[in-house]
Amino acid sequence: MAARTYPSTSGFLSSPSALNAVLALVFPWVGATIVSRQPANRIGWLLCAEGVVNGVAALSAQYARYTFQTDPGALPGGVWMAWLGSWSWVPSPGLLAFLLLLFPDGHLLSPRWRPAAWLALGWIVVQVISLAVRPGPLLSSDSVTGGVPVNNPIGLETGQVMDLSVLAALGMGSPCG
Repeated sequence: MAARTYPSTSGFLSSPSALNAVLALVFPWVGATIVSRQPANRIGWLLCAEGVVNGVAALSAQYARYTFQTDPGALPGGVWMAWLGSWSWVPSPGLLAFLLLLFPDGHLLSPRWRPAAWLALGWIVVQVISLAVRPGPLLSSDSVTGGVPVNNPIGLETGQVMDLSVLAALGMGSPCG
């Protein structure tokens, strides 16, 4: 039986997945500390959600990389995990915007900040939809990040993506007015 060789970890350590893995541990730790002392504080819950988002992004990217590069075909669903990894990181910047909006006590500073909160939520929804259904290679296919060469399994034509994005933006904008 021949010895199996594994790729070096330098590709992982230089990839966004390493950052996502660290954030998936740090954010929920801080969030759990806040929630254990002040369960009603939304910042703690947002930090926990941020950890889940980063954890899903790191897991899906590494699962897809293992399935397509390390041991091709060893695990089922590699295409779907690459698809999930291509957009699952998107809520992270939007949740950070919510953290800034709700800092320091978990509430908006005044009702005038509600449109900014809706804008952040709308940005998350529009970006997730547009990346999840974008045709062609997935964002995780970028060779710089060590991604895998996979086309979007549910990619829609550009016009269809724009229609979905506009509908999502209109749906998110209605509570503001």
